[in-house]
Amino acid sequence: MVSENFTNPAAQWGKGERVGGIVLEEVQGSTIRDNVAAKNWNGIVLVRSDSNIIQRNNASHVDNWGIHLWRSSKNHVLDNDFSHAIRCEKEAHACDSAESSSRAARATTASTTIT
Repeated sequence: MVSENFTNPAAQWGKGERVGGIVLEEVQGSTIRDNVAAKNWNGIVLVRSDSNIIQRNNASHVDNWGIHLWRSSKNHVLDNDFSHAIRCEKEAHACDSAESSSRAARATTASTTIT
């Protein structure tokens, strides 16, 4: 469990560093399964990481992204809880938009499967 690590609701949507409960940088072919990374700035972060399996993790109640995929592709994101993402004090139109972050990840990440 890597929870309650760092939060900053005053930072506003999409701002801040790429920090989170679980961070992979330039990792290929790994499996991240059955972890709790809740109540962090980001739940799970992949940076330039490809062909990984992200399965059955709880990355909920985060201040920014439940999962943040940056220049990452061919990942399989299955049966995770990214609910209550983007928790913020300002920009009320963007708060609690976990579903929107999943759509954004799907649209901008080549060949990634999100279910």
